[in-house]
Amino acid sequence: MRKLLSDPPDVEEAKLNPKLIRAMKEGKAPLEYLVTSVLAGDARVHKTGGDKYGIFNWRQDEILASTYKGAMLRHLLAWCEGEDLDPESGENHLYHLRACCAVVLDSQMQDTLIDDRLRTESKDQG
Repeated sequence: MRKLLSDPPDVEEAKLNPKLIRAMKEGKAPLEYLVTSVLAGDARVHKTGGDKYGIFNWRQDEILASTYKGAMLRHLLAWCEGEDLDPESGENHLYHLRACCAVVLDSQMQDTLIDDRLRTESKDQG
């Protein structure tokens, strides 16, 4: 049994709830597991990017993975070094990191990502 209404359903509850059983069988994403408290920050950062480069620009034009790798690393390193807020947007660096990851993932799904990541061969080959 759930402790809180917001807790995900357990196996026993799933047995009793035909709508939940059907959703599970249909392979619907369990959106109830999302952390919704961060979505407003995500949206503000995506709007900043959309205002600057065009909304969903990565769906119209191909993007380089290396561009986003650099942005992800810059935001992560700034946060790791104690800087919480991006000086340009005023938003938390971690929201920018999440936005970069979302853009790359969506670009992969849309087939607009140019994967120019450096690949190294394993020394164990051959």
